[in-house]
Amino acid sequence: MKVDLPLPTIKSLSELYDQFLIGEVGEIQLVLASQWCRFDPRLGEIWINYMSKNWKNYNPLELRTKVHQSPWPSSFAVLIEHLLLVESRALFSDWTQILLRDLSPNSFQLYFISLRKIAGKLMQKDLSHNLFIFEKWGYFCSEPLVALPAHQTLVPKKRRLHILSKFVKRKKRFSVSEYMNELGKHVSRRTAERDLQQHPNLHVVGNTKGKRYYTREKGSTS
Repeated sequence: MKVDLPLPTIKSLSELYDQFLIGEVGEIQLVLASQWCRFDPRLGEIWINYMSKNWKNYNPLELRTKVHQSPWPSSFAVLIEHLLLVESRALFSDWTQILLRDLSPNSFQLYFISLRKIAGKLMQKDLSHNLFIFEKWGYFCSEPLVALPAHQTLVPKKRRLHILSKFVKRKKRFSVSEYMNELGKHVSRRTAERDLQQHPNLHVVGNTKGKRYYTREKGSTS
């Protein structure tokens, strides 16, 4: 049975921050924070940093029950996806599999609630540059909740190629770095180069740092 979720207030968020700071975070507070971070990205960052050090202190079966009772279980899963990018131990993978088993993605919606101006630039970017750690669980968001190790590919291939198609219409000459910037730097250099090499309307000039990609003129085969 789903449990009603109170809306966060400045006071309740401050109290929850303090609980994470002193390390007194029970399962209820952990799940509550995973829901409230949709209203407060800073809380998501605190949650991820805390759990990267303390995940072994929680029984995944007991935690799983409370996650399924929350309004947005998939929001909890989004936070776990962030952890999977920084925690590679096999035991953690087993822990998350128990926790996330039978968890369904949300019906697609913006991850953040009331934090984007309707039809504003940030909302449009969330829709067009969605990251797989959100997309996998039915959300739109273009920025991770915490700084992740550099050079990881977070934008799905289908979305990257759609962005690239629009990019080459605006830019007739560009570098790999410029394409990576277009993706918010959420792509590895190797993956970015592979995307460009496989694009049928681009040809490359130069080597290494001086390499530039040019849009082929219609009818050109060079």
